[in-house]
Amino acid sequence: MRDVPLATILDVVGRRCGLDVAQARTQASDAARQARRVFCYLARGLTQASPAEIGETILEREAEVCAAAEEVGALLSEGRGFAELVVEAEIELRALVELSATRGFPLPTTASPRVTAARLVLGGRDAFTVPRVDLAALAAAYLARAAEQPSPLVRAAGNYENAIAAAEAARFTARERGADAALKAARARLLALMGVEAYVEA
Repeated sequence: MRDVPLATILDVVGRRCGLDVAQARTQASDAARQARRVFCYLARGLTQASPAEIGETILEREAEVCAAAEEVGALLSEGRGFAELVVEAEIELRALVELSATRGFPLPTTASPRVTAARLVLGGRDAFTVPRVDLAALAAAYLARAAEQPSPLVRAAGNYENAIAAAEAARFTARERGADAALKAARARLLALMGVEAYVEA
């Protein structure tokens, strides 16, 4: 049997867990975590993809992919409901691959965020042909990384918004002067990171 596209595996497993691909890839819910674990197990068995490639699809590290696949394998003999989910997903995937091969039925494919980014930056005219689903995967990867490790600019923007709210709440109170000073400092920090010279208020 030829390889099943990783995006197809994630699509099938996600639907069986009540999720779309984006939710299965990034949500922190129990259903999404289970979908990602089952995805890792099936991807290891139905594709030649490396653990790193599998991890890129769901924004996980290589070690976490291997651990999830081993965990699912160990759980298959412990719970009938869980085993049925995994087995039925595998049967559906094998049927889809056969249908695709014999009838030309297209399977969902999504390039990894890293591949999509390389195509956009280095691909020249090829950048105009990147599918929207691949751009969505790249955006999901960026947002997940930004939430996990926000850049100094993102943090500064958040601090500035918080300082605005704090200054408004402190108006006509003893905290007003300190809140205004903190707001000016937060604004100056944000402007500096943006490469804009702070202006001096009259």
